[in-house]
Amino acid sequence: MKHFLLIIILISTSISVSSQTNSFTLVTDTTTTTLGNNFFEIQNNFNDYWSKKDVVNGYYTENGIRKKAYGWKQFKRWEWYWMNRINPTTGAFPSKHAPDFFTPRNNSNGNRNATGNWTSMGPTTSTGGYSGIGRLNCIVFRSGDNNTLYAGSPSGGLWKTTDGGTNWSVLTDNNATLGVSDAVVVAGATTATDIVY
Repeated sequence: MKHFLLIIILISTSISVSSQTNSFTLVTDTTTTTLGNNFFEIQNNFNDYWSKKDVVNGYYTENGIRKKAYGWKQFKRWEWYWMNRINPTTGAFPSKHAPDFFTPRNNSNGNRNATGNWTSMGPTTSTGGYSGIGRLNCIVFRSGDNNTLYAGSPSGGLWKTTDGGTNWSVLTDNNATLGVSDAVVVAGATTATDIVY
């Protein structure tokens, strides 16, 4: 038998998971099979398929020859990622995503408000060239509270102010990775109970 080709289309995962119907496809040399519509169906069907091969760390032995189980490791990574993100009872994928919690602030004609008055306060140069000048990737406002802002930087973590920017506190000093590309805030009852994605 030719190499078994297993494709769990991980790119389509983000598309499929955003919609109400999720389906994942197992593609072999001769057939295409839908694995399922929820995490447990997909996991069970995948494990049933590979249970005949006795896969260990992505490889199995057939007729005394060690063969690679194509797609097995990719699936295990996918499985690990989703394991703690699904509904533990039904296996359903999340129906809401970070953008669902965010409503952009627009003025009455639907365009972004251009009346903001931002001023660069420096630094504009440093002895290391651009290194050390700093950069922000995002600034997020807490809904209904003009004094609470969150700022994320590509290598300096996530910062928060509750006094309109006069004082800032870092929120990510204990994280292994400090890079922040974007953020979404779901306002809690108090700023201490905000959820930041």
